[in-house]
Amino acid sequence: MDLVSCPFDSCRFYTIVFDALAAGCFAGFFTVSLGVVAGIAIDRLYRRPRFEQQEKILSDLAKLRLAGVRLRNRGSGKTMEDDDFEVWNDQIEDWKDKLYKKADEFSPVEGERLRTVDDMPAQVFAVQNPKQVHVLRYVSETLRRLDRLLEQKFRPTLAP
Repeated sequence: MDLVSCPFDSCRFYTIVFDALAAGCFAGFFTVSLGVVAGIAIDRLYRRPRFEQQEKILSDLAKLRLAGVRLRNRGSGKTMEDDDFEVWNDQIEDWKDKLYKKADEFSPVEGERLRTVDDMPAQVFAVQNPKQVHVLRYVSETLRRLDRLLEQKFRPTLAP
């Protein structure tokens, strides 16, 4: 006689069904647990480093913005002689190259948006050189767009 004794054949059927049901529940619990562990592992291996990488890029962009503000301010106080203008303009070009490369690391779309300045609002500078005014307006608009990008993306958030 079996461990579970039952005078009817139907009891054996219910015992088999119960065992199968218990095995299915165990398998389901194991599958869900494995999925949770895998999800945590993926989060630790992929998302967190990517989040930290983006935070680093945004921090670098904020530093580049500060450098750009300093460059713009250096050129906005007075009209420069041609030699001074060329040196200053070369520094602006170097700054823009670094800015675009860093913005492309964050997002090619944002990098292209910073790179393409089609509207430069008129601003008052104590400068008479038209080339210098053009560069100042270009840098000011780029800084405005960079500020918007940082404002949108660099809000304090909890890591995912």
